[in-house]
Amino acid sequence: MIDWDTLTRVGQNDENARQIKMAECLSPLVIPVDAFQCIYVSSKETENKVADMLKQKGIIFPPPFITVMSQWFE
Repeated sequence: MIDWDTLTRVGQNDENARQIKMAECLSPLVIPVDAFQCIYVSSKETENKVADMLKQKGIIFPPPFITVMSQWFE
């Protein structure tokens, strides 16, 4: 069951909220890259690595956009 209240609440970053918000990333299925609107990463270094991996696979973007959100990974 998805806890939509916690998932959509801005500014809540306690451990429980972080686990709920990151759980949306879990899937038993393969999701094609063109289904992604954005890939959030922890740093500029990781952003560059992800961009390089996408380019190596011939994936032209945007989308998916790559956005640094370091506070999500603290």
